[in-house]
Amino acid sequence: GAVHYGHETRNYSLAMFFVILATFLIFLFNNIDFNRRLQFWIFSVSIAACCGLSFQTNYLTIFPIAALLIWCLAWTPKRQRRHVFPAIILSVVFSLIGFGTLLNQLEARPNQFQKTLGLIQELIKIVDSNFLMLWNPVTSNTGIRLAVICTVLVLLLLSIAYLKAAWQAIDKRLFTLMAGLAIAPSFGVLALDLLFSKSLGKSSYVFFGGPAIVVLLTLAIGDRSQRTDGDSPWSAGGLSRIVGFVFPFFIGLQLTGINFDLERTPEFAGSTLRSLAGRIETSSPSRVVVIGAGHGRGDPASVIYELKPETEVCVVDNQSNIARLTSELTSFDEIWIVFAKGRATAAVEQSLFEILTEDGAYRVVFRAKRVAHLQRTR
Repeated sequence: GAVHYGHETRNYSLAMFFVILATFLIFLFNNIDFNRRLQFWIFSVSIAACCGLSFQTNYLTIFPIAALLIWCLAWTPKRQRRHVFPAIILSVVFSLIGFGTLLNQLEARPNQFQKTLGLIQELIKIVDSNFLMLWNPVTSNTGIRLAVICTVLVLLLLSIAYLKAAWQAIDKRLFTLMAGLAIAPSFGVLALDLLFSKSLGKSSYVFFGGPAIVVLLTLAIGDRSQRTDGDSPWSAGGLSRIVGFVFPFFIGLQLTGINFDLERTPEFAGSTLRSLAGRIETSSPSRVVVIGAGHGRGDPASVIYELKPETEVCVVDNQSNIARLTSELTSFDEIWIVFAKGRATAAVEQSLFEILTEDGAYRVVFRAKRVAHLQRTR
């Protein structure tokens, strides 16, 4: 997630910066002497500024910010909890600045992400979205993807085992803080799905829980990372440290692909939208790129930006005549479909893909969540 959103021109990374800074300040605030008035007010205003700025930058930060403020209130001794309320009140005030603009944004696309898939399906979608924060290339080698999934699952099981074995020695305040930050975005998105009949499960909407999820996955590595005499290499902590060394390798694949053009290799694990455009341009001269109109941004817009001006592009929307469009597209040897997933044209794109592949005229060279490559069979 950090690799992807770090080079995307949107506000997620900036909002994440404010959330992380607010987390750091709130953790320190919970340890200060509230009787030192100047220090108290400096922390209160700083926390409120970070919370307000994060909400102004991206309104979905309301979920991790709420988790932070609830955590601070819960871990402050009862006699001193009144000292937390100035920070909470100021955070709300700063967040409400320009609230009208937010309301206008919410009303701009009332039909986006309709409708909910049901509790179980939404949970699966949200879990998958959290995984995509760890591994989210455009196309990926199947073997490497399975290796990433297995590594995450092993680290999860080892962290649970370590948590059970070393619970007494673990910093409970820090653990509950990380746990709250990890689950708050996902639970918030799930609540929106069920309350407003939406289907918001995508990596950008649960992005703000990413750092805390990584902390929890690598809990056994980071906590007491120096081995003691009684620390067995076969303990949960010992095994986690071994498995954890695989993580930099996976991160390196994505960074190397972006920075050194290795993603242009077919099916390379770190493929990006830029490399996807390069692969399209080196395919058959008789090719066409089909994209969904969506809302004029996202993956389709990025691919159009990267393609050469002479590349044939077909934009579909909800008014497109699918039968006529299919007839025209069959004159090309290769068809690349870049899906505007979650956008208004998602159903049209899927329908077009199914029509082109069901009669056997085209075979699927590969199909990922964000792109499909079709090749004529006859």
